[in-house]
Amino acid sequence: MLVDDGGGGRAAVRLGGRLAVHHGATITVAGLDGRRSERRATSAVQALRRLGLDAVALDEATPAAPDVLLLPEGAPEPAAGPSTTVVTVRPAPSDLDDDLSGVVARIPTGG
Repeated sequence: MLVDDGGGGRAAVRLGGRLAVHHGATITVAGLDGRRSERRATSAVQALRRLGLDAVALDEATPAAPDVLLLPEGAPEPAAGPSTTVVTVRPAPSDLDDDLSGVVARIPTGG
């Protein structure tokens, strides 16, 4: 998933967490622009890990060919492989109001 510092990025984290719980998948997180977004992605990875989900930050060592790419609404769509499904995520009002920890707390893990 790609995250920014807005509600769309938090919505992507929430949806990605829900999908990972359901499918048992690893979540790869990347920032959209620059250093601040990289810190936001690292924060998202740490929050998802605290929840018990398998999450990693995208870097040169991480494969960049996801099955599903979650993209915050309004973000430019990056080049994706032909088998990658790109989902534009629109934030809910709660995603706009809550901080990252509040959004992650709403991900049901079943445990």
